[in-house]
Amino acid sequence: MTGDDHEIRMFAGAPIWLFSFAKELRSKPTPAEELLWKYLSKNQC
Repeated sequence: MTGDDHEIRMFAGAPIWLFSFAKELRSKPTPAEELLWKYLSKNQC
């Protein structure tokens, strides 16, 4: 058993650090992502 085995995991065994990283990426969208979300939000049915 390694030290990683004791890490708390969520959602199908994904490590917590991955969720922190994803949250950071969502808070800093690229210009292309901002444009995409702007377009998508205007065209909701």
